[in-house]
Amino acid sequence: MPPVPTLLTPGKVTVEILNVVFPDDVLALEARVQEAIRGRPAWYLDLLARTSESELIPYDVRLGISEAEFQRLATARRTVTVTGCSTITLLTIKEVPGQVYLRGGSGLDGLNGVSFRPSSGGIYWVNTRIGTASGQRAFTTSADDPLGVHSGYTWFLGTRRDGQLNNQWAVLDLSRDQTGRLIVAYVLQERRDGQAVRNVNVVVRTANCQS
Repeated sequence: MPPVPTLLTPGKVTVEILNVVFPDDVLALEARVQEAIRGRPAWYLDLLARTSESELIPYDVRLGISEAEFQRLATARRTVTVTGCSTITLLTIKEVPGQVYLRGGSGLDGLNGVSFRPSSGGIYWVNTRIGTASGQRAFTTSADDPLGVHSGYTWFLGTRRDGQLNNQWAVLDLSRDQTGRLIVAYVLQERRDGQAVRNVNVVVRTANCQS
């Protein structure tokens, strides 16, 4: 596993902007489930309480889809489409030794406000617009991942709770694939009174492209 600093080499690089999404039929199923759990009914809260965060909730007819559709939702794979070309910049400032700031180029404003702050033992914290993400964890994907095999680190802030009126969470993945390309995946969502305040979903990968 590459140490975090090897993924944070200061400089400006060209990246391809990726759209990593589920097929339309899966998104339609997800929308039906979201409608069924709107307002977080008691039966749904009970399902959540009986399911660990690392597991998928069990099927329940009240989710608004059939069991076969639930299995389709649970086993669906994402597809990858290149939607554009831009840049990202990793920079440091002498006033804050060791901290690395991430800046997005055209179309990547959502990356602005992210920085990596070193702690002890090779651990980093990630500052976001809604707070500081900790819990640095190493990961390596399998060949089944839509972006292929890549290894790096992930940071979490908060917990995604679909159907909750007020919720904020963020997750950032920083990794390299087997060809050495840097991959940054960043999701940040904030809802207040059921309305989206912030919604960032960015995946970029270093590439030789022209913006």
